[in-house]
Amino acid sequence: MALEKITKAQLVSASKPTGKSLQKSLSNVDSTRLLALLNRTANRYPNQDLTDAMPEFEEDLRKLIQKYSLLKVEMAVDALRIKAGQKFFPTPDVIAEEIEAQEDKSWAEREYRRTKKMFAEQDADRQRIAAERAQ
Repeated sequence: MALEKITKAQLVSASKPTGKSLQKSLSNVDSTRLLALLNRTANRYPNQDLTDAMPEFEEDLRKLIQKYSLLKVEMAVDALRIKAGQKFFPTPDVIAEEIEAQEDKSWAEREYRRTKKMFAEQDADRQRIAAERAQ
């Protein structure tokens, strides 16, 4: 069986998502917010031609929104836009890494507060016990 040569147009056509299943998962408001986020971010990097990549970025960001949330994707993109050294439009994998870094930081902060509270309660118990013994 001979292999047929695939044209770039055929490859692009075959690789484009139908978008129906992803489109249904985001509300019209969320889809509008996602498109505004993509537009705003693309405007931040005017020297990059993202025309060919944008449909793929949009599809991947829709998946990230399904996995995390629109708010977390927006927060990650906003953080990356002002991150020192961020010279290019953040790719979906970089956005996912930022979301996970923010989640790790949030977990660490929650754990710190929980531990600090626990130690404060233990100190209060020790002081109460010491006061009772002193009486």
